[in-house]
Amino acid sequence: MSRGSLRRYLMARVALTVPMLLILLTIVFLLLRVAPGDPIRATLGDRLSAEQIEERRDELGFNDPMLVQYGRYLVGALTGDLGNPVTDRRTTTEVIADTFPATFELTAFAMSVALVVGVGLGALSGRLRDTPFDVGGRLFGIVIYAAPIFWLGILAQLYFSVNLGWFPTGGRVSGFNAPEAVTGFYVLDSVLTRDWAALRTTLHHLVLPGTTLGLVFGGIFIRFVRVNMLQTLRADYVEAARARGVAERAVIFRHALKNALVPVVTIVGLQFALLLGGAILTERVFSWPGLGTAILNFLGARDYVGVQGIITFFALVVVVISLAIDVVNGLIDPRIRY
Repeated sequence: MSRGSLRRYLMARVALTVPMLLILLTIVFLLLRVAPGDPIRATLGDRLSAEQIEERRDELGFNDPMLVQYGRYLVGALTGDLGNPVTDRRTTTEVIADTFPATFELTAFAMSVALVVGVGLGALSGRLRDTPFDVGGRLFGIVIYAAPIFWLGILAQLYFSVNLGWFPTGGRVSGFNAPEAVTGFYVLDSVLTRDWAALRTTLHHLVLPGTTLGLVFGGIFIRFVRVNMLQTLRADYVEAARARGVAERAVIFRHALKNALVPVVTIVGLQFALLLGGAILTERVFSWPGLGTAILNFLGARDYVGVQGIITFFALVVVVISLAIDVVNGLIDPRIRY
């Protein structure tokens, strides 16, 4: 019965993913079409004649009927063809392949910081309810989450880079110390090629932007983990464990904290998707060569085709992460299958 319910649950979640994906892709498609002005003329209007602009429109398919463009866009999005930017000789897929590893490394490091800070402070705040530590932890979570990412990044650069000189102000590596390209992920490539100098400089450049971004999203985890910890500490099975004489340390870590972290799985997945968006401002502040920098460059050049391709990629990532969250939740919590 349990296996059948899990199978039905997973099939239902996959089925619901299809309309969600279509809605997201449709919104992205319409955003480009409702933008004021002609996308080709806005990008190259000062450099091409009217005849050349019309040729580019034909080449990119903007003169086709809207339904034809929409169908081609959906097929391309589902097959990995995200279009050809007007201002870049690479396809959008190639731009993403070149820049996504940098964004993923930054996001993964930031998520690690957010989990360590959020789970640690949130669990302790719940355990030490209404103490000065609890009040300070809650205040820190509210302030750090409310602070603009770009402002925190600038302050971090001024203090840790300019005044103390501990970290570089930007970039992914120093000079020509990039590791040999294997996967595009500098940390992984450094380990695979045993280039420890490249690994040191990669981590050195990753600490400041990753910590800045991670602290902001750690504020969400602090509050969420604290609330779940308080609810779990009042549960009957926790009181029963204490009544049996189980050590308080075991009660906190084996019973309370373990069960308080179950709902955090959903938040982690959703926040990881949001971190990809938050990385855009962080990358601009720290000159990080990732997807955020690429989309801002396309926006600055008014290359809406390139913008559409990257936003489509973000939408696909959000859908995949949402589905993965549902699958994990179904596996670890049997109650949601029914």
